[in-house]
Amino acid sequence: IVEPPPAVCKSVDKEFLDGVVRLNDGKRLILTLDIRVVTQIDEIIEKKRHNASVYRDALKSVPGVILPPEKNWAKNIFWLYSILIEQDLFGVSAAELQEQLARKNIETRPLFSPVHRQPVYGNKISLPVCEKLSNQGLSLPSSSILKESDISRISSEIKDIQIRSGREI
Repeated sequence: IVEPPPAVCKSVDKEFLDGVVRLNDGKRLILTLDIRVVTQIDEIIEKKRHNASVYRDALKSVPGVILPPEKNWAKNIFWLYSILIEQDLFGVSAAELQEQLARKNIETRPLFSPVHRQPVYGNKISLPVCEKLSNQGLSLPSSSILKESDISRISSEIKDIQIRSGREI
């Protein structure tokens, strides 16, 4: 729908993976920051919160879609808009939903891979809650330049996929 901003962490299969830490002289971590983000942060956050409310209104009644929470003691800036998919209620898995949305030219990303599965750590331990969240999570397009019509289209496609899965909304 829109061209995504450059990703901070990339891999070939579009998972968010951190595998390399770059150090300058062994003491300082090198970070890159887009100055536009700093100078426009208030407007960006306001737009992302607005987009989140449009997503929430459109998807709140879809069975099997768990929306990101917001508590009265914290203000979510919705840098990413990530949902969880309960396959038993929705009808398809998060990965299947991602594939079907891709066929409709809607790019999504899996939720972050758990730290213990990051290649740099080489861990073989099992953390079932982390793994469940990672497997069920899907980050929807969330750029601050999205239009309400973009979010409506994305939401409609998600609803259509859920309906086609054989489960009624």
